[in-house]
Amino acid sequence: MLLPNADLDGRDLSNLNFLNIDLAYSSLNETNHQSTNFENTDFSHCHLVGATFRNCKFEKTTFEFADLSEVLFLNCTFSRVNFSAATIVETRFTQSSFEFCKFEYAQIRQITLIGNRINYLNLCNAEISECNFSKLSLKECDLSSTIINHSIFRDVDMSGCRADKIDIYQSLMLGICFDESEMKNSLIHHSHFVSCTFRRSTMDHSEINDCGLHGSTFERSSLRHVDYSGSDLSQTNFELSNLEAANFYGCNLRVANFTNTNLSLVNREDMILNLTIMPNGDIA
Repeated sequence: MLLPNADLDGRDLSNLNFLNIDLAYSSLNETNHQSTNFENTDFSHCHLVGATFRNCKFEKTTFEFADLSEVLFLNCTFSRVNFSAATIVETRFTQSSFEFCKFEYAQIRQITLIGNRINYLNLCNAEISECNFSKLSLKECDLSSTIINHSIFRDVDMSGCRADKIDIYQSLMLGICFDESEMKNSLIHHSHFVSCTFRRSTMDHSEINDCGLHGSTFERSSLRHVDYSGSDLSQTNFELSNLEAANFYGCNLRVANFTNTNLSLVNREDMILNLTIMPNGDIA
């Protein structure tokens, strides 16, 4: 059924079946939806500001270029839903689950995700700013060229992610697992990582400048040509990693562990060493 450009602002649309409905370019601001099935529903370019969805099911639904600002999704399920290029500002996803959803080029700002059930998200080229993500699994998700700024991630599993060219700026990462992730050519500036792990990850040609990485673990990782200049790497474990041509200019490397690492062609200018374990086991 085609209902493009419909004006449905403020209406209660609960308990309806929106199967195969085309609502492209419609206005549904402050609408109310409860126990509704949105399968193959087209919300592209829609305005849904302040709408409420409770106990709704979204399957193969598209929100491309939609404005989802201040929307509440409570106890909803999303399967193969397309949020590409959507505006997602102060949106609340509470007790909701996501499976194979796409957020490419989405603008995601001032949202909180805590404990949501997630099975693969495509966040390629999305911008995530002023957000709080906690107790989530983003395992094996696509964060290629994603921008994360002024955000807090706590206890998030990002292992196995494809995150080449990810850009992290002025953010706080607490207990994040980046193990076995692809993060080549990334830009990570002025951010703090606490108890984070990067085991068996590939981060070649990345910039990790002026960051706090105290106590982080980079075991068995490929870190060739990584620029760590100005970062706090105290008590960081680089054991068995390849650090060929890395730049440690002005880094704090107190009590860092470089056991069995490749430090060929490394820039060691103004490095701060104290009880640092070198590749041959000597203490510097």
